[in-house]
Amino acid sequence: MVREKRWILVVEDELGLQKLIRRRAEREGLGVIETRTTQKGFALAASMADVMLIDLHLPDGNGIALLQRLKGDARTRQRRTRVAGHGSAPQRRG
Repeated sequence: MVREKRWILVVEDELGLQKLIRRRAEREGLGVIETRTTQKGFALAASMADVMLIDLHLPDGNGIALLQRLKGDARTRQRRTRVAGHGSAPQRRG
């Protein structure tokens, strides 16, 4: 039985990180769909993504709000999602 390619949606506004994730996912045999906004992320998730990786801080909103919207939609609520917030943790001083 031949398995269809699985697709990961990367909603990330930092192009360097997008590129890093793309290279890793492609080495694992995944197709990669990329966008930098929550609006496009929602539309793409509803159409073809099997797995989603969502940044917390995006130009048009935040990843938590997008995640809540995805979980509230019958087309996307069963899909695997991860929200990442690199660089968002408070920094320690001295």
